[in-house]
Parts: sequence; C-alpha cells; structure tokens
Amino acid sequence: MSASTTVTSNLTIYAHWTIKTYTVTFSANGGSGGSSQSVVYGSTASYPPTPSAPSAAYDFAGWYTNAAGTISWNQSTPISGDTIIYAKWSLKTFSVTFNANGGSPNNTRYVTYGSSPAVPSTPSRTGYTFNGWYTNAACTIPWNSSAVVYNNQTVYAGWTINSYTVTFNANGGTVSPTSRSVNYGSTIGSLPTPTRSSYTFKGWYTSVSGGSAVSASTAVTGNLTIYAQWTQVVYESYSKVFTNRADQWFFDPTIHNSSCLSGPHPPQNTAVSHVYVKQGADTFYAYNHETITLPPNGEQTWILHKWTVNVVNAVKGASKSSAYMNGGSYAYLCNDRPNPKSY
Repeated sequence: MSASTTVTSNLTIYAHWTIKTYTVTFSANGGSGGSSQSVVYGSTASYPPTPSAPSAAYDFAGWYTNAAGTISWNQSTPISGDTIIYAKWSLKTFSVTFNANGGSPNNTRYVTYGSSPAVPSTPSRTGYTFNGWYTNAACTIPWNSSAVVYNNQTVYAGWTINSYTVTFNANGGTVSPTSRSVNYGSTIGSLPTPTRSSYTFKGWYTSVSGGSAVSASTAVTGNLTIYAQWTQVVYESYSKVFTNRADQWFFDPTIHNSSCLSGPHPPQNTAVSHVYVKQGADTFYAYNHETITLPPNGEQTWILHKWTVNVVNAVKGASKSSAYMNGGSYAYLCNDRPNPKSY
C-alpha cells in the first residue's frame, strides 16, 4: 500500500517490520585467520574457527571484547549492534624437570617460551659427588643452563662415585699394602696378611682391640681404618712336673727334666703356677671341667689341651695311687708347642 492508494470504505492498514542484521567481526588480533558473521538483532554469534597464532611462541587464550584481552566474551550474549571480538594470545609455558637421577630432591621449573629456567640448588646423593646437569639420562651431553627453552624438557643430574681409602693398620706388625682405594658400596676385597714376630695373626677388626671383625665382603661407605689383632705365641723350653698330692696333681715349676727336651727351643717364659689336673678313676679332669678319657692300656703318651703328658705304665681301672703313676712320684708334662692352653 502506498500514499496513492484510493480509499473506498473504512480501512485498517498494518506496519510491516524487517529485523536488523549486524556484523560480528572476529579479529585475529595479531594472528591470522580472522572471520566475521552476520547476526540478526537479539541472536547470538557462533564460535568461529580458532585463528593461527602470531608465532610459535603463542597459544590461543580465548575471545575477548577488548583488544587488551581483559574482558572475556560471553558467547550467549545477544547481539544488538555491530561487534568486534578479539583473539587473545599468551606466551607458551614449558616445564623443565630436574631429575636427581638417584639423588634428591627432584625439581620442576616452569618458564615461558624463549626464556631460561632458574637452576635449582645442587642435589645430593649418598656416596656420590654431583658433577653437573645433562640433557640425557646417560649423562654424556652437558646441559647449557643459559639456553632458552622452546619445549618441555628433562635434565638429569650427573654423579661421580666417591672413592674411599681403606687403611690397614698392622698394629705392631708389618703389612703390604698399607692402604687401598675402594669405591662407595663396593667390598674391600682380598685382605693382606700382616706379620709380627712371636705373634699369630687373629684377623682384621674395626678397633685396636675388640670391635667388629672385617672381611673381604665388608662394604665400604667412607674412609676406613682397620686394625690387625694378634695372639701372642708362648713357648716353653723346659718340662713341667706335677707332684702327686692326694687326688690333685699340682704344677711344680722348680723341677726340670731335660729328657723332655728335643732340639732347639724358643726363649723360656714364666710358667703359669695355678695349673692343675684332677685325677679320677678312668679320666683326667681339667679344672674347667673338660673331660678327656684315658687311652687304652700300653699307650704312654697323649695330648691334654696342647700339652704332651707322659703317663708311666697307665693301667685303666687301677687304683688312684698307681693308675697313672705306677708307683712314681711325678708325671712329666713337656711343652715344646706354641700357644699351649693355660688354666
């Protein structure tokens, strides 16, 4: 209907409306691949394809209603006019993991694209010395701490095993070698045998006396000194004589019997005066209650705790007065052996 329409009767005419259409522009804001949409009044725009970043250093961080990227765009907001929506870009962030590689602690640093991470404090590992950071687990390629980061990385602590000195203290004797280098956690290995005049080597120990025994399989965890311990060799160059008094045979150091000696002997030492042996029906008893059975009839010599006892005509089962002495007054106890046992 127009202004020239002729009216012939009562007439009602109606207004017709066309809804407005607006342009919503999606700006790449430094990137590429921006787009636009035509949106009718009161409707909402659709999410466009993600644009390309300005460079490899950036990640897309969303759509914003201002170029500074401080006010985020709510896609559900109705459009009421031409609108520009801006892409926001953020520098990429990467993780640099510092793997202590058997030590402690592990650390992770986060850095932006093209930056260098702060180096953590030196890690520690028992028995090892830290020798730097490496880009591979085998620790053959050193890591450059000033290099910029363009991706996630793991760097590894490198270690040098500690070497410790094991010192062999001969403790009055002589030994070769006198020391040895052993890596942490390894065993000492074959131990040298020291020598000392008039002494028998007892073994290696952690103290001059007492302490714990040390062997080839002892593990080394630090510098270590081990000590030889010794047992003195005692020699006697004369015979020992026991006098028969009732049921006890007492040591008499004043009587010597050269017939017990044979060949050269070491220098004479003072005898132990409290030694004695009890006489029984068929046995000799040492005072510490160890028992040794008499030999069969006719055997003249037998060993009692490293002592050689000459028993004259021992008769098993005979009376006490004659069983071991055959009427004699003395039994001769000869010792020409090292380390006799003393009671």
